[in-house]
Amino acid sequence: MSSTKQTFTFSALTLGCKVNQYESEAIAEGLEKLGFVQLPSSTPCALYILNTCTVTAESDRKSRQMARRLIQKNPGAAVIVTGCSAQNSPDSFAAIEGVSAVVGNRQKLRVAEIAKELMTCGRPATPVVDVPDLE
Repeated sequence: MSSTKQTFTFSALTLGCKVNQYESEAIAEGLEKLGFVQLPSSTPCALYILNTCTVTAESDRKSRQMARRLIQKNPGAAVIVTGCSAQNSPDSFAAIEGVSAVVGNRQKLRVAEIAKELMTCGRPATPVVDVPDLE
């Protein structure tokens, strides 16, 4: 009897600064260590990580728009939103139908672990929101 291990695909999309770029790379590395396979954002994936920016009202709008586009493009995918916009406005992302989790900046490096749990245990009916206050 052979055991088949399910492989999940993901894409990490980053809006904003070089810090977000670096953290998205770290998240991607964490996911790959857990057996996820990274694909280009143009390819349908089981999971999308959206690392958001909140420098301006326009960047907040683009972050929410990108979340909606990912869900529209692949409604069956899990979508995890993290980053500064998610930290500042978690409820606005949690209200977007199809968002699986909203993760604040303090928890950002736990995204791979959260993703694994979502993919193996199933997505919740309402988004997981893990956004502790920054003090």
